[in-house]
Amino acid sequence: MMLRKNIIAGIVTLFSGLLVYAQKPTMAPKGDHKPTDFSQPENIIIYIVLPIVFVVLYFLWRSKKKNEKNQ
Repeated sequence: MMLRKNIIAGIVTLFSGLLVYAQKPTMAPKGDHKPTDFSQPENIIIYIVLPIVFVVLYFLWRSKKKNEKNQ
């Protein structure tokens, strides 16, 4: 019986927490915002290619620093 109460209390707590986070933020920008158009090449470069390049360069730099430290 105690296990059942704990499970029910956990489920109620979980869903009540989700409801709090599901509210619309008060500082959200107003207006009609459109999603990013990925048919334009500059958007693909800015939002996809550049972050991938930065991540790859970071890991290359980190591995170089690690190799220098070991030598």
